Amino acid sequence: MGRPAGSLSASAERLGRALYRQGQRADPGGARRRPPARRHTAPSGPERNRERPSAGAGAPGACRCGRRGPRGQRGELHLSGRALPAGTAPCRWAAADGVSRLAAARAADGSRPAASGLAAGGGVTTHIEIISGLGHKAPAAILVATPTQRILLDAGGSLEPDTADWPLPDRLDAVLLSHDHIDHIAGLARLPPGVPIYCSAVTARALPPGMNVHPVAVRGRFSLGDLTVTTGSSGHAWGGVWFHLDVPGGLFYSGDISMESALFHFDPPPPASVALVDASYGLYDVPQHQQLDALWRHVHQPVLCPVPPSGRAVEMALLLARRGAASVAMDEACREMLAQMAWHNDGSVRPEVQVELRRLADQLPPFHADAPIILAADPDGEQGTAGELRRRADFHHRTLFTGHMNQRACAQHRAGEVDFCRWNVHPTQRCLQMLTVMLHCRLLAPLFTVIDDPARWQQTLGCEILTRPRFRMET
Repeated sequence: MGRPAGSLSASAERLGRALYRQGQRADPGGARRRPPARRHTAPSGPERNRERPSAGAGAPGACRCGRRGPRGQRGELHLSGRALPAGTAPCRWAAADGVSRLAAARAADGSRPAASGLAAGGGVTTHIEIISGLGHKAPAAILVATPTQRILLDAGGSLEPDTADWPLPDRLDAVLLSHDHIDHIAGLARLPPGVPIYCSAVTARALPPGMNVHPVAVRGRFSLGDLTVTTGSSGHAWGGVWFHLDVPGGLFYSGDISMESALFHFDPPPPASVALVDASYGLYDVPQHQQLDALWRHVHQPVLCPVPPSGRAVEMALLLARRGAASVAMDEACREMLAQMAWHNDGSVRPEVQVELRRLADQLPPFHADAPIILAADPDGEQGTAGELRRRADFHHRTLFTGHMNQRACAQHRAGEVDFCRWNVHPTQRCLQMLTVMLHCRLLAPLFTVIDDPARWQQTLGCEILTRPRFRMET
């Protein structure tokens, strides 16, 4: 399907390409990347509404540009169930002609990937299984199986009590962790001991002792068997990274990302034909500056904001201070994160804000429960300092949630017992649109959200939307 007219604003297109060029100049890891293949222009206006022929071999819809794929070889990429040259940027509607049907058929019949990973024609097959995280807010756990290794992307724990654990893969060669929030790392304890874990140094500090940890740069490259993995700052949390695996065609996994943070840097990723992307907010599209205005209206009364220390806690303190809120108190966990970000930038914090962070750390008053605005762990409002304060009979601050609320918090909100004002730490619709431009992706799996109208998602993002947990990439 071609990109529908109006589905991506001209400004978003320009910004997406500008961010991509910025990433090309930065060139994480030092090696120059090949520029993205030139895309065909999809028909627009009345031409777009004509019935298109099937994109079978030789049909007009089958985009056969003859360009060379990764490392110069010519391969066959079977994302759409039809032969398309690997490394090609096909017409969007040609690529979309069969992807979901193929994925749906494989998921419906329960077919399992061949152990060898070889396609029928002798090519290489990469199998992807979204074990947890597709179709609703759930722990992140995604299995990528190549012919030589099995890699788990994140190993999250549940955000809800008494929730069944996701099934463990039978064999793992490596685990890649995007950041240190519980829905991405709290399932590690269930994995076999000794499995190599690759994550940033900041994330490594949050892991249980005794793990086989291999720290990686927030912005760089490392080898994983016969694969090269590129990392970049995710914009979501301190030490948070996205991963790009150089399987033929390219595979991008975002973890959790944000492109609006005033505190954390977002690195534009290299192109990838398949993208597994944080879409926790669905197609919600209210920008961060409007959310800050809404938050400001809440803090005229004493409030307690349960927050993750390595995520939005420091950014909220920073932006509230910019607005003149001088009486913000942070608990010990949040203050410690502020101090570390102010003096030890691992590449995920915007360099231009470090002077502000140091000034904020120096001027922050000691923590006390009577402060008008309190930022405290944990984000569920039940554990940590936030939970302790809420259980005190003499504590009367209004609880203001700014992120994910579990079922108990949602019930309290419906009863009028707590307030909610979203602080954007996941991508909005416009951010998702910009990301698809950067990636030039043909297939996108929206993670951690309900996908109740795939056609709307496809129309909005201009690429095929994956709604089934298992699919494969072939060359």
